[in-house]
Amino acid sequence: MASVVINTRFNNRKAEADLKELQAKAKETAREINAVEKGLGSATTKRNKLRDDLEAARQKAAETAAALDEVNARLDAGRKSKFGVTSKGDETLSDKLAAKLQQQDTAVQAAAEAYRAQDAAVQALQQRHAELTAQLAQEKDEATRQAEAVANAAQAAQAAQVDVSNVQRAANAMDAFVSKLFNAASVSKILKRSLSTIGSIGGKAFDFVKSKAQSVQERLAQAVKETEEIVYSYLPAEEGHQKTIFEAMNYSVKAGGKRLRPILMREVYRLFGGQGKEIEPLMAAIEMIHTSSLIHDDLPCMDNDEYRRGKKTTWVAYGYDMAVLAGDALLIYAIETAAKAFAMTPDAAKVGRCIQILSEKTGIYGMIGGQTVDVELTNQPIPKDKLDFIYRLKTGALLEASMVIGAVMAGASEAECGTVERMAAAIGLAFQIQDDILDVTSSQEVLGKPVLSDEKNNKTTYVTLEGIEKSKHDVKQLSETAVDILYSLPGKNEFLEELIEMLVSREK
Repeated sequence: MASVVINTRFNNRKAEADLKELQAKAKETAREINAVEKGLGSATTKRNKLRDDLEAARQKAAETAAALDEVNARLDAGRKSKFGVTSKGDETLSDKLAAKLQQQDTAVQAAAEAYRAQDAAVQALQQRHAELTAQLAQEKDEATRQAEAVANAAQAAQAAQVDVSNVQRAANAMDAFVSKLFNAASVSKILKRSLSTIGSIGGKAFDFVKSKAQSVQERLAQAVKETEEIVYSYLPAEEGHQKTIFEAMNYSVKAGGKRLRPILMREVYRLFGGQGKEIEPLMAAIEMIHTSSLIHDDLPCMDNDEYRRGKKTTWVAYGYDMAVLAGDALLIYAIETAAKAFAMTPDAAKVGRCIQILSEKTGIYGMIGGQTVDVELTNQPIPKDKLDFIYRLKTGALLEASMVIGAVMAGASEAECGTVERMAAAIGLAFQIQDDILDVTSSQEVLGKPVLSDEKNNKTTYVTLEGIEKSKHDVKQLSETAVDILYSLPGKNEFLEELIEMLVSREK
């Protein structure tokens, strides 16, 4: 029987990131204050020097003026005497003193102007210092408030975890009510019904987590519905002499699934401001390629699985030969479908770039390359470096293609696309490790396909190399890395973050 599984990990990394950003800003403000203080000290010293120079110039001018007055007084006295005799020496001295006084007056004016300019600079620095000091005080207050908010959120999350654990135990006892739990929509309905029966065990903390979980599930269910409408609209009509291959293709695509790759593509497209339908042919194409790989993975020569998502695999339903053809057909048809984006945007270059990414990440340097090494090493011990290589290409490549294509179609820069690719690589590795964990810990009823298939096929997995606990730890760490990278990108997409969390903590 299926169980109700609720992810109660309260995600406060955004709040922590905001707090770190604010703390960094406060440090920068403090550094600016120190720089202003140094500049203010230097400017004040210079101003004081200029003030002293001004006073000295004024004193010299005053002394020269006094000497000139004295000489002129003697000259006036001589002119007024009965003899009308003046000293030639005094006349010459008077002229020299007058010229010197003129020079000193000019120097005084220049010194006064320099002082006024420096005083204005000092006042401006003082004003800037006051502004920065007030700003720093505000930033410190805000940082304190945010730190308290983060601490409170962590405390609430811990309390919610306890409450949810109680509800989980009660829900597990009611497994009979949820035995037919197949999709996200039913999760929400059955969870709600179960919780109403359980009563008020959870309290306010659980109410918050429950509401959050339901909201995410509802948004995912809507995203899956919208994505399937898009993908199905590009499938071939089941008619003509080759009708069987169309039926096999459509059966495989419509067999269900999480539709994660096209959803991730669109959400990254939206993250970078993308709008419109130009992304839709590429969404359909990535899902066709993914389905193609699943058809081939299930074949007797590969994993030899008879069920996927609770339905017979394509080779069981249509035969080995038709399954091979259906996988090949979807692979080629995906490129044909992706090319339809050319008619939906004036920027043909970005569509061409996306088809290149799609082909590269699917082919020998991507998914098929990873599958090649995986098949070659079946029944052999696989060292960690080769296992990482297989996972990065076999699983991670298509996730990378999905997310990078979303960025390219939205007009993201080359650097931003590189950042998205790193984020997708972390998600891809976490996704595959979680797949290994579920193969060991889940059931066919929940997973929708046989469990312990890796052990049956004598395949080395992350779990066989590292163990369950280390594998779970690495999944968590990779998830956090991916979300941290997401925060470094422009724009906001809360659903994308939630989707990443669900990808790596899924139960099927």
